[in-house]
Parts: sequence; C-alpha cells; structure tokens
Amino acid sequence: DGTAAEALRRASDESKHVFILFFGVEDEQTRAAQKSLERAVRSMGRAAEWIAVDIASGGEAAIVDKYKLRSTPMPIVLAFAPNGAVTGGFRGADINEEKLKSAIASRGMQECMKALQDGKIVFVCCQGKKTQFNKEAMEGVDDFKADARYAAHTAIVKVDPSDSEEKKLLSQLTMDQKTKFATTALLAPPNVMLGVTTGPTSKSSFLK
Repeated sequence: DGTAAEALRRASDESKHVFILFFGVEDEQTRAAQKSLERAVRSMGRAAEWIAVDIASGGEAAIVDKYKLRSTPMPIVLAFAPNGAVTGGFRGADINEEKLKSAIASRGMQECMKALQDGKIVFVCCQGKKTQFNKEAMEGVDDFKADARYAAHTAIVKVDPSDSEEKKLLSQLTMDQKTKFATTALLAPPNVMLGVTTGPTSKSSFLK
C-alpha cells in the first residue's frame, strides 16, 4: 500500500526489489496483470514486494513524468533495485515468474545500472584475494577518478570474481570468474562497453 515513493523508500530500507504496476484504468487487462504480478512476487519470498499505481493520481506525477509513462501503453511493470536502479520493464501481458526473477539484480549489477542511469562512466573492478595486480589495476582507475574534470561523473564498482551472485554480471562483461588477474571493465551510458583491461591500468589508456 501507499505511493510509489513510499514503496521505493521501504525497499531501500529493507534491501528489497520492488515491482511497480502502473495502470491507467482498472480493466480486465490490469486485473490480470495484477494477479500475475502478485503470484510471481509471492514466489520470491522476502526478496521483493509489489505495488499498483494509478498514473492519473496526482501524488504519482513525479515518478510518472520521470519515466515518461503517460505515453506508454498500460499496464506496465517497472522493477526497481533497493538503490533505485530500474532493473527491468515488462508489459502487463508479459508478466511471469521467470521474467520477473531476471530483474532481481546482484549488488554489483545494481551499482552499475544505477551509475549508468545517472549518466556516469563506470569502472567495474573485478578482483579478490586470489587475483594478482590488484593494486596496479586500481592505479589508473583511482587517477581517473581523482581528476576534478571527471570525479563527479565517475563511479567505481568492485566485484569479487569468486562471488557466485555476480556470475551474471561478469558473464555480461565477458570477465572470467576463474581469472588469476585483476580485470577492469570501462562502461559508458546508456550501456556501452568501452573496453576490458587485464592487469595494471593507466589513466592515459582510459582517456584514449
């Protein structure tokens, strides 16, 4: 219950994903989508919750305008991570458990998506206790972030290759979970891979 903003705050406080069903009219299509959503979210246990939002409600204008939902066919479901990143969007007729579960993002994925959605350049630093050149791999990243021209527009996301929850993210970045060396991926908005560096890095190579 409550507004979308309240649901997002609650999800952040409780480290949950929240699925918001936006609708224009309470017709059969909306009711069917609501049933499917309720059933799918129930199967996720404590990982997620859901809420239905009428886009005509004055109290929801901010989120409706932010995601340009007035011109979007209804009903539609947007999935939000605890940090506010949008991790998926689904038409009402397409809602099912498998699709919604694909929108549950790992910590690393959440951080990457949020930074990209905020218009930032993202360094994904894949390193752990067993990888070599960790310090050297961070040198170029830290130098880039320390530059006043780029600091506010740069995010650093550290991911341990041994973390099984980050398998999907590492796969998407073509990073090897069994890597012996620190690996750094550079991403740019909206979701562009600019390159992957194995081992030591330098600010100059990133600028190129």
